[in-house]
Parts: sequence; structure tokens; C-alpha cells
Amino acid sequence: MTTMTASITSTADLRGRRALVLGLARSGTAAARMLADAGALVTVYDRRPLAELAEAVAGLASHAVDLALAADPGEVLRLLAEADLVVTSPSISAR
Repeated sequence: MTTMTASITSTADLRGRRALVLGLARSGTAAARMLADAGALVTVYDRRPLAELAEAVAGLASHAVDLALAADPGEVLRLLAEADLVVTSPSISAR
């Protein structure tokens, strides 16, 4: 992860920050929308493929969000390393 230059104390502090949302269930979708609305550069990762996440992805259609669905482990590590902020969905497991 990169070092943040300032603490996040309000949604205005999210503007331009690279946010990685892990998990595209209901809470992950809501977090991605909020972060994008605040001006963060949002990427959403889920190990499931698009075919299993069509409804959740449709819920993000009007938001500027990059998708990393079923990404390989190396790509996930790169996303984690580049993120300023990581938000995990409650359904995320260590496996």
C-alpha cells in the first residue's frame, strides 16, 4: 500500500484516493457507490466471475468503478499494493 498523505476524516478526503473494495455483495456494492460518489478511484474485486455477479454489477452501472472479477492472485496483490484504502465486505474470508 502507498502511504497516505493525510488522514481520512470526511468524505471529501476520499477524492482522488485509490480505493479497493473486496467483495461485491450488498455491502461491497454500497461501499463502492459511496466511494465513487465521494470522488475516489474505485476498483472492486470479487473472486466470482461476472456471470455470478450480474445483478451487483448492474447496481454499479451509473458509477465510475473498475471491476477486477475473478482476477488472478498476482493481479489481486498488485491491486492491494496500489490501494490507498481497502474496504472489505463482511463476507470476505481469508481463503
